[in-house]
Amino acid sequence: MSIEMMMDAAERQLTAANETLEAWKPTDSELAGFVPYAENAILLFLDRQAVMERAVERMQKLAQLGQVPDLLQLRSEASRLFRCALRPVAGHRKLLAALAGAGFVVGEAERFEQSVRDLERMRDELRKSLPLATCEEFQTELSAIEKGEFQDADAAFAEIAGVDVETWRQRIAKSQAGL
Repeated sequence: MSIEMMMDAAERQLTAANETLEAWKPTDSELAGFVPYAENAILLFLDRQAVMERAVERMQKLAQLGQVPDLLQLRSEASRLFRCALRPVAGHRKLLAALAGAGFVVGEAERFEQSVRDLERMRDELRKSLPLATCEEFQTELSAIEKGEFQDADAAFAEIAGVDVETWRQRIAKSQAGL
């Protein structure tokens, strides 16, 4: 199954689930019947995390092998996939809060929160592993350059090495001369 097909399927499922949860306005008398629904919603969310993990692994592998002709498009699609995966979180939390407020205990609620944290971590790690910036990140960096707040590569590496820029450049020159 291609990444695009996985993403389209996940987006359709997650959009439908999110729309249902967003529209839900329970009364206190209805809440008891929603405990199994909440548990099922959480289990489905946990299953989607496994799908996301496989998708991320595949994206990273293809990118590492250089088999992605357009890394910007891959990053854009990955962002879309994570937005879709995380979209139901607000609705699920709304449901869980309503149930907890009425005194109902929902199994797997903590696993749900851990799964949300894991998905957010995966999203952040994937963004770091793909070498391209989003339009927002690019604009932020461009603005920093224009304001003179951006470090060039030599300055950044010198700082990491704990030396001044000139010493760093001398080290690079010596290293290149030795090749």
